[in-house]
Amino acid sequence: MIASNFNLFHDQRKKKLTTLYGIIALLALIGLGLAIPKNSSGGVLAAVIAGLAREITKSQQGPQIEAFRMEGGKIASWWNAIGIGLVSLIAVLAVIFMIVLIVS
Repeated sequence: MIASNFNLFHDQRKKKLTTLYGIIALLALIGLGLAIPKNSSGGVLAAVIAGLAREITKSQQGPQIEAFRMEGGKIASWWNAIGIGLVSLIAVLAVIFMIVLIVS
């Protein structure tokens, strides 16, 4: 979603970098998820990641988002964000499932 904001703000360089960083972070988090003990909760990790994403967005796009809103631009709803998150989760689980099938 951060990359799509950069697309909206016509900053293709930052959009590409954000997408690349997102892919790297996703792979690192999958590795971390596989490395943590089975009985540990991922809730704290998820909260930390969500907080980091929020702070990164505020620092990188805060003024642009506020200007966009002041000009009458509409921001996406929480339901939109939840939907994107669920679709992303399903995609990641599908990839992990395929990797497990291939390795097994």
